[in-house]
Amino acid sequence: MDPEKQTDKNGLTPRQEQFCQAYLIEFNISKAARIAGLSQSAGQQLMSKEKIRKRIAQIRKDTGKALDITRERLLQELMRIVYADPRTLFDEDGKRLTPVDWDDDTASTIASVELDLLGDIKSVKRWDKTKAIELLAKMMGFNEPDKLETKNLNLNSEPVSKEDIVIIAKQLNDFL
Repeated sequence: MDPEKQTDKNGLTPRQEQFCQAYLIEFNISKAARIAGLSQSAGQQLMSKEKIRKRIAQIRKDTGKALDITRERLLQELMRIVYADPRTLFDEDGKRLTPVDWDDDTASTIASVELDLLGDIKSVKRWDKTKAIELLAKMMGFNEPDKLETKNLNLNSEPVSKEDIVIIAKQLNDFL
């Protein structure tokens, strides 16, 4: 039997499995297809298959479990950045603390530290608070538009009842 036609326990050929693995590194169908030795159109076709999407979801889930990546933990890390206080970088006298003196919350908010030629801290850069707020809002669903459920009314063919007007007015008031 042709090794390219053999399937694993997920029903995937070696190239299909390679595509799934590559996709989770690249997050780009064309690049993943190229890595798996497939054409771009073959990659597009693979992504339309249920078993490929299921395998990608399973790999994500397994990886998240193995690395203890949970929604709660990601939210906690974003919250550290969102609520970061610049005063935690300094002692009571206003002198900048060294990294060994930072608490865990402060240390987790630091993107980079630039040192001078003597090895002293020249500058400290924190992660982007605005980006963290945007990601947090997205994860919490705050960016989803409010949905206004309306009753389908054909105003040209039937009269609108008082009850319908009250319902629509209430929905508009809640929406606004």
